[in-house]
Amino acid sequence: FNPYLPESTTQGLLECIQEMQTMSCSMSGLNAASLVSLSTSQAIFGCLSMINKYHMIKKRSRNTLLLCADLPQVVEAAVYSNLQVKKISQDQLEQNLDSTVAAIIVDIPNLTADEFVSESTLKLIHEMDIIIYMEGSGQYFYSLKSMPENVSFDLLNLDLGHQCETGSGVYAMLSNDKMKNYLPTPRVQLKENRFSLQTHQQSPFSIGPLNTGVGNIEKILRCYVQL
Repeated sequence: FNPYLPESTTQGLLECIQEMQTMSCSMSGLNAASLVSLSTSQAIFGCLSMINKYHMIKKRSRNTLLLCADLPQVVEAAVYSNLQVKKISQDQLEQNLDSTVAAIIVDIPNLTADEFVSESTLKLIHEMDIIIYMEGSGQYFYSLKSMPENVSFDLLNLDLGHQCETGSGVYAMLSNDKMKNYLPTPRVQLKENRFSLQTHQQSPFSIGPLNTGVGNIEKILRCYVQL
């Protein structure tokens, strides 16, 4: 698939990608998705870049990631995102919340942010506008049934290859309304009954493209058929 082909010749394929974006949102309970990432490391780097740009746009000096899991790929990606990782345990979370914290990162299967912290701590996190990011690419199963009605995560990285049992290679970067404008491009959009690629120029807050394509098209289509 060449994203530079005339859109009139690729409407069917663009529709499949757009439907996969929608299905990914339905699976996660979040509101927006990008399927452009080609690897776990690329998706993690993309999520950290979104966190960095979100606070930068708001003119905040926040560079600390509270990591509540064993995720060496996050530590590696943080170096290239100008972020510092501080690894802590769950019971140390509240005492480490301060004005330098950009995000909290968790990686526990089927864990909801509401279960991860107390209601008072969760309220404090939201008041401080700290992003909660769930790194779920290592999960072999993810179910929205395990999530509360009001999903508390801001970002979720999900390996759809595991969900569809087609092997890894399709990575959905998912966000709520607060973070959706920062998702990488291109994303497929539907306007006036026509599918098109939303470019970086059309999304000024986006972190931009992570690569030269629109994702692993072959595996996206395999996941689409499976779902």
